[in-house]
Amino acid sequence: MFLTAVARPRFDYARKTMWDGKVGMWPFISVLPEQRSSKNRARGTLITTPMTVTKTVYRKYILDHVIPAIKQAWPGPRGQPIYIQQDNARPHVEVGDAAVTAAGCSDGGKIQLVVQPAMSPDINVLDLGFFTSIQALQHRTAVTSIDKLVAAVQEALVELDWRVLDKTFVTLHKVLGESLKIGGDNSYKLPHQHKDKMAKVGPTPRMVCDAEVVRVIEVMNRRKEFERRVDNLSDVFASSAIVGSINMSNVDQLCTLVQDLNHGDNE
Repeated sequence: MFLTAVARPRFDYARKTMWDGKVGMWPFISVLPEQRSSKNRARGTLITTPMTVTKTVYRKYILDHVIPAIKQAWPGPRGQPIYIQQDNARPHVEVGDAAVTAAGCSDGGKIQLVVQPAMSPDINVLDLGFFTSIQALQHRTAVTSIDKLVAAVQEALVELDWRVLDKTFVTLHKVLGESLKIGGDNSYKLPHQHKDKMAKVGPTPRMVCDAEVVRVIEVMNRRKEFERRVDNLSDVFASSAIVGSINMSNVDQLCTLVQDLNHGDNE
């Protein structure tokens, strides 16, 4: 198993070259001494074995590999928000994990974790063609050990053209738009986007959201804001009731929240 981090390729104006978007790929392996002798190796020989991925292991990889790699490789000015989107695998850490938050904010950075919506594999950019392309390259090499498998996969990552990753992000953008149009469902049909034709002349252009998608997002954001106000109002009601009596110190705050709620509903 590998932990892989990618971003959309873009031109690095500081280095005056194209950045391929490959942040890194790190295998979950450990090197341990052999516990007993055999015909293949002597006792004490170091061997590579797969690692059980727990939340502690995952957090360590984020802190030791992913965040430092982003800070080193990311093109453009420092201090801009960078979001690490993780899927919903069990070992993943919480968005507000203190250690990850501190590491992301160190050295003037603004790196933070977010999660993709649950049960939404269609919006995982790695599953939209990136892993398949790497496997196609890796399968050209015969492997007989974990070390050779790791080397083959990492070599395939290096060989993979950045245009493949760029096209995958174009697909992701369209998937997100089509899914939003039908309320987050996955019964959409992607239109042909002529990505190969566009890739021949350079990086594919930045996609522009359809007007309908923008409208759906605005409606969703207004709904989220309304729900936030309702939650705040519920909290004030809960704090106002003290053993059957009303705490009058919260009346002004309560009235303000009700006015905000009515105003948001009218919008």
